[in-house]
Amino acid sequence: MSVALAVRSGALAGRTFSFDRAMFSVGRHPDCDLVFDAHKDIDVSGRHAEFVTIGPRTVVRDLGSTNGTWLNGVRLGGDAEVYSGDTVGFGERGPQVVVTVEGGAPRPAASPAARVSSGARVPDTGPAAPPVAPVASATPPGMPIGRGTQMKINAAVEQTTRKMQVMLLMVAVVLGAAGIGAYLYGKRQGDEKIKQLMASNDSVLRSYTAALEAAKGKAGGLDTVLTRYQAEMRRMQAQIAAGGSREDVERLQRELDEARRGGARVLSAAQMDLEAIYARNGKAVALIIVEMPNGEKSAATAFSIDAKGVLVTNRHAVKDPGTGAVAKRIAVLFNDTQGWQPAHVVRVNDGDDDLAVLQLDRAGPFPAVVGVAPVADAPRSGQSVAIIGYPLGVDLGVEGGLRGTARASINPGTVSKTIERLTQIDAYAAQGSSGSPVFDNRGLVIGVVYGGPTEAQGRIVYAVPLAKLIGELAR
Repeated sequence: MSVALAVRSGALAGRTFSFDRAMFSVGRHPDCDLVFDAHKDIDVSGRHAEFVTIGPRTVVRDLGSTNGTWLNGVRLGGDAEVYSGDTVGFGERGPQVVVTVEGGAPRPAASPAARVSSGARVPDTGPAAPPVAPVASATPPGMPIGRGTQMKINAAVEQTTRKMQVMLLMVAVVLGAAGIGAYLYGKRQGDEKIKQLMASNDSVLRSYTAALEAAKGKAGGLDTVLTRYQAEMRRMQAQIAAGGSREDVERLQRELDEARRGGARVLSAAQMDLEAIYARNGKAVALIIVEMPNGEKSAATAFSIDAKGVLVTNRHAVKDPGTGAVAKRIAVLFNDTQGWQPAHVVRVNDGDDDLAVLQLDRAGPFPAVVGVAPVADAPRSGQSVAIIGYPLGVDLGVEGGLRGTARASINPGTVSKTIERLTQIDAYAAQGSSGSPVFDNRGLVIGVVYGGPTEAQGRIVYAVPLAKLIGELAR
């Protein structure tokens, strides 16, 4: 069964997102499965709501959002079932989506509002979008499973009956008995396979839970990543418990193997002393606000390489790729501080490397990263790394508004590919992460984040390689 959300208002209006997992989340945070625009859809919380499917039921659940989740114009007071044609709003005046549940339970006779506890009406914003075909994914933490967890092992024993002579009757009986025996044997084998998968999944989930407990209270970002992987394993748990045909069990085995490999990479990265890396370098990582000559403003990350206030960021953060215009004004806010400082562009790399060098206008000394690694220590595929930056810019990076304190995030990652022009990292980034330094386990800079493929939704990160950074600093 799948669920499709047709967005009819907000920055994503006109687009349709389809999901075929047991749970998927909605919000402005890049970890969500449906990510609303961080700057335009401001009524949506970071992690706003989630949709959970168990059997024929699909439920929408508010995750403690600031502006509430609304079903057919009524604010949710708890979980509520959704059906095809329902409208779900994220905030009273926020984006609305029209739900299509393929293969779901039929709509009950009660009015849609009767399914929700209480609340005020949301004004209608136009006709509902037509139902759409599905595709995507996620998982339910702690969702009750209705009538109980069931093992549904589907086996088909096909028997073709023909008109037979009396002399073949005994043969038919023997073949029928053999078929029943094979069915029962296959069912026992299927039950045993599911038990093994459940045990294996429990083991992996325990390791995630232990790693999450160990990460609590450490530098921001690590526990967020581990929580997401923990939720992924719970989704696997629910699917394994539901059972299915032999093909279903084999598919679940493949998914579990892939989840285990992905989790192993994250747990490997978690073995880095992220707290020490953050303590040694965090104060040198700054949030920058850039104003272009046409008045447009954007946020990015930069990091100081010396006490004199020389900073590195991305070229695209300070120079318009279309017009070639360079930033008119730049404001810099170092991590754990409240004072914005003016800066200017020293130079931009107009070649293949997305790098720019800035200079603070005021006299130092300023905090600086521990250092840049020598070119011989360029990262290798499979190596664990850490990224410190400001995903979502001011929205997530400043505590208490523009006059508040900068709070950088640290995220573990794994180098998945290295070529001459880029380093590819399995990690997490979002708008505002451009210019973030990438660190090895010694806390030395080995690259600079500049983007990633759109279809990866922030889960694959591209960085300027170490050799290119060293070349730029030598100019």
